[in-house]
Amino acid sequence: MLFYILLHPTIGYSVPRIIATINPIYSLVNAVTNGITKPVLLINEPVSIHDYMLKPSDKRKLKDSDIIFYVDDHLETFINKIQNKTLVKLSEVIELLPSRYDSNFSYKIHTTSNDLHIWLSPENAKNIVNQIKTVLCNADPENAEKYSNNANLALTQITKQTEKIKSTLSSVKTKPYIVTHDAYQYFEKYFGLNFIAALSSSHDTNISVKRLMHIKKIITQHKIKCIFSESSNDKVKNLFLKYQVKFQILDPIGNTLAAKDNAYFDIMQNIANNFLQCLSEE
Repeated sequence: MLFYILLHPTIGYSVPRIIATINPIYSLVNAVTNGITKPVLLINEPVSIHDYMLKPSDKRKLKDSDIIFYVDDHLETFINKIQNKTLVKLSEVIELLPSRYDSNFSYKIHTTSNDLHIWLSPENAKNIVNQIKTVLCNADPENAEKYSNNANLALTQITKQTEKIKSTLSSVKTKPYIVTHDAYQYFEKYFGLNFIAALSSSHDTNISVKRLMHIKKIITQHKIKCIFSESSNDKVKNLFLKYQVKFQILDPIGNTLAAKDNAYFDIMQNIANNFLQCLSEE
């Protein structure tokens, strides 16, 4: 069931003032509100969301808002400090995937029970769009028809892009690979990619000696050619210098994007393109 924290029972503006916490959610909200109102992106800088601390400027944004769209309390951990606002927890309308274990190694990849990179599945993105539409139509019934029309356009765009990505990845679906941060489970499962292992837990890049030896064994056994990372300066590169592997950047949250309005679609296409680029090389 949808979970709301409704501490702001009446909104004093015919058009609500809207905040979305992160790039991909912001762009989906922006698609639904197009031509009606402009949402505000709360975290507009390349940082780790997992341990983000609110700045004074963020608090001012939040103070001036009515509705806040966010993923989950375990991702945006600062959310429990926000009071007297309508908080819309989008993970409540998603069938969450549990955090993964490496089947060849007794090691839990994430420290929380569920994977919260929910926007990386096109099906989840559609559910998010529909939930945004429902919330805004209820909050602002005068513009309900516009929100609904915008949502339908966004759903169509997601469907078209999904077909394009399926075509893009069709030639590399069976190629094995490793990631430094296990952030892509929803994308991988939806598009049928051949994930083998993650180097470390969550966004932490500290690797035990035992884990490192296991990963090196996997690279040899599975003939791994690609390791995907979220940073070009990832320190783990130096650990694999003697192996014939390439490092390729994947950006699951859109930290590298200059423009944010289309962030969701750019994130998805860039991930697909980078998978193709690395996995198709011999």
